[in-house]
Amino acid sequence: MVPLETLKNIQFLQDFSDDHLQHLASLAEIKEFPAGSVVIREGRPSSSVYLVIRGDITLELNVPTRGAMQFQTVGSGDLLAWTPVLGLGSMTATASVQTPSTLLALDAAQIRAFCAHDLSFGFAFMQRIAQVLASRLSATRLVLMDLYHEDQLPARMDRIA
Repeated sequence: MVPLETLKNIQFLQDFSDDHLQHLASLAEIKEFPAGSVVIREGRPSSSVYLVIRGDITLELNVPTRGAMQFQTVGSGDLLAWTPVLGLGSMTATASVQTPSTLLALDAAQIRAFCAHDLSFGFAFMQRIAQVLASRLSATRLVLMDLYHEDQLPARMDRIA
């Protein structure tokens, strides 16, 4: 079991009760990743959601004709791999480790079950997932704007929100 203090120091988990954190600690596993390794790969399934304890990890999208394009870096306290916790299929990005990293791995099916069992935890956890999604969407949008010069953007920008 992961020490409770480890979870208390992760920004994503701030303000959860000790009971909630204790349950998460019983589900968690600490994993080490060396620089240059890949945690998740775009287009492939993953059964875990990760919280970064230490390290820097870049998120990349594969853009046809351009290859991998970095759109965000996550670090200590951040969530990585939201897709499995929503029960979706393949990963939407590749996560490449830039510096030696320590991650807290949580089985996504167990997290979904905990969210369904404890609705106050589930609401707060999914609310934080939504905040992460909003941040990733904004970062992806900036990459798209770099890819397509202003004169090539869709005429109806009001439809992109």
